[in-house]
Amino acid sequence: FVPGATEVNSIGGTYEYKSFTTIHPKSAQAQAAASQIPDKLKGKPLYVGNFTWWTTDQQLEDALQECGVTDIVQIKFFENRANGQSKGYALVELGSDVSVRLVSEKLPLREINGQTPAVTPATKTHLQQFEVTARKRKWR
Repeated sequence: FVPGATEVNSIGGTYEYKSFTTIHPKSAQAQAAASQIPDKLKGKPLYVGNFTWWTTDQQLEDALQECGVTDIVQIKFFENRANGQSKGYALVELGSDVSVRLVSEKLPLREINGQTPAVTPATKTHLQQFEVTARKRKWR
């Protein structure tokens, strides 16, 4: 199909093919808002996981601060849509590369609710690994 082309079918009707690209209004707003945030205020992302489902953002924040991190931008836990429980991992955004290094080196040496946290760069591959692990877990 060629956008803008016209075709005559066997019944004698004509069809014009058009190509449309639409941007969802919320996506456009989110993109505009994100582009207005200065780079120095955007966080350095990491995935942190291997948590129990009952681990709270406050527990994770306390553990990060105990590692010497003072510039936490945000913490977002991934949740199961069906029941609202945590999937056992979170996206952590930090304000500096120094904090990323501190977390990567020190957090895996700690325990949160009896679990040793796993710290990885925020990549699609690592997200998929955490998703696979979350599906395999059976919380009792």
